Amino acid sequence: MKPDRYEVSSDGRRRLSGFIQKRGSRMGFPAWGGFLFGIPFVTADVLIVLVGTKVVPVDPASVHAPYWVLTVAGVSFALGGLMVWGMAWRQFAGDRQRRQAARQYPNEPALADYHWHPGGFEVSGWDGAAKALGLAVGLTVFFSIFNWWAFWGDGGWIVKAVVVPFDCLGLAVWWQAGRQIGSALKFGHSRIAFTRFPYRLLEPVVIRWQPSAGISQVNKGTSTLRCVEEWTEARGSGKTRSVSVAHEEIWSARTGQDYDPRYVEYFERFNRQRFFEAHEVLEALWLPQRQGPNGPFYKGLIQLAGAFVHWQKNRLGPATALLGLARANLRKYPAIHGRLNVAGALAMVEEWLRWLKAAGAAGQPLAQTSPPQLRLELSAHTKDRRCGAD
Repeated sequence: MKPDRYEVSSDGRRRLSGFIQKRGSRMGFPAWGGFLFGIPFVTADVLIVLVGTKVVPVDPASVHAPYWVLTVAGVSFALGGLMVWGMAWRQFAGDRQRRQAARQYPNEPALADYHWHPGGFEVSGWDGAAKALGLAVGLTVFFSIFNWWAFWGDGGWIVKAVVVPFDCLGLAVWWQAGRQIGSALKFGHSRIAFTRFPYRLLEPVVIRWQPSAGISQVNKGTSTLRCVEEWTEARGSGKTRSVSVAHEEIWSARTGQDYDPRYVEYFERFNRQRFFEAHEVLEALWLPQRQGPNGPFYKGLIQLAGAFVHWQKNRLGPATALLGLARANLRKYPAIHGRLNVAGALAMVEEWLRWLKAAGAAGQPLAQTSPPQLRLELSAHTKDRRCGAD
């Protein structure tokens, strides 16, 4: 997909929310504190699991639920402790990586806080699918405890009324997990490729999206490049102190393709002097809507490509006739239409008509000229924006 528009936001700075790639996870206490905090939870819940699996014998009269419920409860709450350990490990690994990067790149602060690869990075659909599947399984296991209480234990109608909405939530989570797994199966991995990293002030930013093998054609899409300032904010004190990452957008630029891919492909083939192919690809778009508002516009472009098919075969008469017909159709539209500079295209047609008529009057082939070119205008609202980092 080649973008046919480029726009720069003029909304000013704004706080970002939702998923933003964080440069490391941090808790309100050191990493070793996270490991210590998770120990009692994991220990107690492992003991419950051992009781539920009858590894640790207890008086059956003291057990007021099936053993499998005890096992499930122990596993569910042990996962909470393991999550705390996971956060502590990510914080420890992140701190270690930052120290190593600071030693390796003493003059590159952009490389010191995140493990950037100078060639780009990959986005895996399986990461989100695995997390969604894990969440669905975890919720199902956790909710099974309360479902037993509500429908097989001594839970009354109030418990049932509370449990049913949570079961519906669980079904919604499974539905979302299924969608993400399907998306991962279809699209797999994609890659964002850099020409270099980090980019310097006043240098052009060239970034390429390399889709996965499951994407054969992209009809429409939008890419957003943001200049983001990032910092940490601390809340609370003591044991309740937490540190979170805040993001604020300084500016953003969007590129994308909003038109039928056959329309964009016409210009790609036309500008490579593959005029017959350009004629054919746009004709497939024009035929179903030739009576519509863009009918004469597409027809004029088809006639323009056809004229240069004749030019390539040195048929100056048919080429001149089709250029005249193309001019008549394109004149019906404003100077910019469909992001095409119609005024520039008409000026090109007039220039070629003069050359063709002069060559025809002299009875000689047209002298070698530069091939014709048509360009889509990106946007009338582009600005030069710069972004720097301390």
